[in-house]
Amino acid sequence: GHGRSSGVGLNKIETMADWIIALLDASGVEQASIVGHSMGSLVTLALAARYPDRVRSVALIGTAVPMAVHKSLLTSAAQNDHAAIDMLTYWGYSKAAQLGGNENPGMWMVGGTMKLLEQSRKDVIHTGLDACHRYAAGMAHANQVQCPTLFILGTRDLMTPARAGKEMSGVVANSRVVLLDGTGHSLMMERPNDVLDALIEIV
Repeated sequence: GHGRSSGVGLNKIETMADWIIALLDASGVEQASIVGHSMGSLVTLALAARYPDRVRSVALIGTAVPMAVHKSLLTSAAQNDHAAIDMLTYWGYSKAAQLGGNENPGMWMVGGTMKLLEQSRKDVIHTGLDACHRYAAGMAHANQVQCPTLFILGTRDLMTPARAGKEMSGVVANSRVVLLDGTGHSLMMERPNDVLDALIEIV
């Protein structure tokens, strides 16, 4: 139900993890390195815990458990109100990023994010946010992850504060943390080159 895919958005983190496994099966992939950001990091976490034989390594970007979602954001998203997109865009970037200055010329971080969110189908944003909000097995799943795990966290992340990610890393047996100084929740947009440099070591 996201982007150009058909169907409706899945409403549970574990169900999304099952969908990824079905995708790997359909693609003939026995084992993979899985990378997820924000909600995707929860999906990655649930997948690694529940399907350990299918995962070579994982990277969790901008992550926290629990991933509580602000009531006003959930309410606006449930009403398909543009205010939800405004909040996600505003809270998703550090102050410096909102002024511009992308390290890759020609990219407008805030505007690009807003345009992508505006293309979402009805109810998709709320379905994802609600799934994050209701995901209660995060720490239990973190305890079960055995594969090499990389946390990439932003020190200015308002949505999933770095301290929460660092607490998670203390629970995951084989993990390490990369902190990107001054970066908000949208790490891949704010610091794409640094994120790739970190990922290449684990995938």
